[in-house]
Amino acid sequence: MADNQHQKLWLEVLSKAITDALEGAPSWSSDRVEETHKARSYFTETNKDFTTVCNLAGVDPEAVRERMIKLIEAAATPELLFGMPHAERRGQKLHSKPAHRRKLFLTYKGERRRMTEWAKCFGINYRVLHNRIKNGWPVERALTEAVGPSFKGMGGGLAFRTAQGTGGGSAAQDSSKIDFPKRI
Repeated sequence: MADNQHQKLWLEVLSKAITDALEGAPSWSSDRVEETHKARSYFTETNKDFTTVCNLAGVDPEAVRERMIKLIEAAATPELLFGMPHAERRGQKLHSKPAHRRKLFLTYKGERRRMTEWAKCFGINYRVLHNRIKNGWPVERALTEAVGPSFKGMGGGLAFRTAQGTGGGSAAQDSSKIDFPKRI
């Protein structure tokens, strides 16, 4: 009886992860888009935790992974789920882990490849492609749009915009709008 109860618990854990991946992270998450991407990568990237949870729940990890990959590919992007601009297409994969710790995949014209492979195919620097996807560009545009000019004296390709808002010594900064309680 105890094994059945433990199995139900782990099925519930798996069910919650599925809900987060397909419907989005809960509203109390600080960054729902990023948390939803993490929930999706839990199913799409190989990891021991996923395998352990599936085994404890009494389900086949590979069958769950295969089914979830199909469901995630058919689902709206997290950006669309939460009404963020610049997310017009499916197939974008965003992650929070450093690139050396994971393999990012993109699907373009029905073909799924690592982002590094797509960058080589299209002659784009991997960092440029990664940043485009991270900033919500549709996959097709990220792969096919020409790379802008490089500013050699400014960090090798980084263009800095003119700062907007108040600067040092402006009237807005000269008078503080913060009130501090007086000491007694």
